[in-house]
Amino acid sequence: MPSARRPRRELAVPRMLSSGYRNRVIAQKLVLSELTVKSHMWRIHPRGWARKGR
Repeated sequence: MPSARRPRRELAVPRMLSSGYRNRVIAQKLVLSELTVKSHMWRIHPRGWARKGR
């Protein structure tokens, strides 16, 4: 799916992760579950983004 069609919140997750935020903090700031954060990353980049322990 082209990035222009992705929801804004889904695109916020990799931006925050690349800025150094952990999954738990991203979830708290965006009012999501940690699993949702990981699933957003998995949809954007299926390999290597849903890191364990983050």
